[in-house]
Amino acid sequence: MEGNADLRYMIRVLIEQEAAGRRVGVQEAAGRRAGVQEAAGQRAAGHGKRHVRLFLQPECASAMEALKNGFKMNPDFLAEHIVCLEKEKKTENIILLQDLIPVILSRKGADYRVYYYYDRVAAHLNSFSLMPYFLITGDCVLNMDYELEHGIIYRDPQIRDFFVKQFDRTAGACR
Repeated sequence: MEGNADLRYMIRVLIEQEAAGRRVGVQEAAGRRAGVQEAAGQRAAGHGKRHVRLFLQPECASAMEALKNGFKMNPDFLAEHIVCLEKEKKTENIILLQDLIPVILSRKGADYRVYYYYDRVAAHLNSFSLMPYFLITGDCVLNMDYELEHGIIYRDPQIRDFFVKQFDRTAGACR
């Protein structure tokens, strides 16, 4: 998947559909983007909390808006979010927090867990990082490049489980 607008649209669709308890195929979401009539989507298998995990900086406005919409749709929605805070340029953290605060305030009982770590953001989240960002839903992973221009969706359960383990390991090392 390529193109900034299309990738940001896919981020929004995946988060909102997970919150709503629906599964949307990549072709269905792409069809919506192209103006094709919206299909009903499939109900998610199983019950329990709808859950997304994000390893993505908060300046991705489409993800932040989708989280707010997800919290409105489903008070049982769970979102876990790992963010990197700037180790050296502390004023940049205030800007990052300005992006997070509206999401935190919109949760209305939903569970939003933000994990953070300190590092030089530019040292590992840059154009030399092949695909540093990812979003995990109940049935897929959207892996994205640094500029949010390109992404790959994985639907293989083993690949998804790998990303979940990596996310959980990283979140465990965060504050």
